[in-house]
Amino acid sequence: MKGLLWLRERGDDDEGGRHQHMEKDDNIMKLAEQINDLAKLGARQVGSEVDDLIARKVEDHMQIERLLDKVFDFAICDEGLAVFKKLCRYYYPINPEVTAKYVMDYKELYDSDED
Repeated sequence: MKGLLWLRERGDDDEGGRHQHMEKDDNIMKLAEQINDLAKLGARQVGSEVDDLIARKVEDHMQIERLLDKVFDFAICDEGLAVFKKLCRYYYPINPEVTAKYVMDYKELYDSDED
């Protein structure tokens, strides 16, 4: 009974409330798509930095970890995850402990059991 009262107070049981709720869902989906598009763009851009770093055989921990921090932010999309994995595979022989921490942080933040 409380649930129905809550719906009435929100106005979701009438046509206007349902329409407004659908508009919010559409806006959320559009925003999610925009975030994903931005993540893809960022992944492409940072991917070229990763390729350059690997080509130059950089082993400077600070430089690699700064780049890992950037890549981590774009790992929400498949392209970003691929770049993240590539850099982790490169860095693992150099510093396995820190690489493992990045991987665990990724799993904690992005790899939920709910999917």
